[in-house]
Amino acid sequence: MPSAVAITPVCPKNSLSQLSFRHCGAATHTVKLTNSNEKKVLIIDDHRLFTDGLRLILRQLDPTLLVSAEHNSNRALANIESLADFDLLLVDLQMPGLDGFALLEALSNRKPSLAVMVISGTEDYESIERAFALGAMGFVPKSSPGHLILHGINAVLSGNRYVPEELMEKLEWQKASIKGSIPRKSADNTEVPPALIRPRQLEVLKLIRDGHPNARIASILGISESAVKSHVSILFNALGVRNRTSCVQAAAKKGII
Repeated sequence: MPSAVAITPVCPKNSLSQLSFRHCGAATHTVKLTNSNEKKVLIIDDHRLFTDGLRLILRQLDPTLLVSAEHNSNRALANIESLADFDLLLVDLQMPGLDGFALLEALSNRKPSLAVMVISGTEDYESIERAFALGAMGFVPKSSPGHLILHGINAVLSGNRYVPEELMEKLEWQKASIKGSIPRKSADNTEVPPALIRPRQLEVLKLIRDGHPNARIASILGISESAVKSHVSILFNALGVRNRTSCVQAAAKKGII
């Protein structure tokens, strides 16, 4: 018989608590481990090519992961009792029929002890906040590299909430924009709040100044190219510019670099 390990979700520093996600501090989840090494993960996603690729990548990164896939969310819910055999569910948000949000709500109501992490192409603040409010313990973009997805899996299996650092910074900006706390900016006459340009974005800014394209910046910093694009977008907004040259010029004028 698999042993049950009770895990209480926590909100570590630089986690979702900074975004005031309502689900932080939720009830204890129970993660069932088949033994001290193996972890059973179920991907619920209608895209077979994606699930096949992710299963292969995760198994290569961590042979102790036993990864299965279910391509029909309605069927997954119909067999909800069997879902308790898994340590973690990876759920997509955009699926035909029963979408990820409806599935999360049903799982939260009927099997609240199940650990669930969302893996989706949707990265907007409202969707991610809604997913956590419905019981998700983690969120990882589909564009993330395999090692980052594995890091999220391990974090959730340890009882922690998880969102990648680069996505957290993007969400903080989106949240501030929604609340209207980010003023319109001009590269010529408006100061840039220091908090809006974080250390990682400053690294990206300096590499832009040095003439590196996004792909090269991603390689140098060890992050995904999509993460670099997010940082560049934040820099453009913070400095009130529309291109890389103006970005570097505005930053130099303000003494940022």
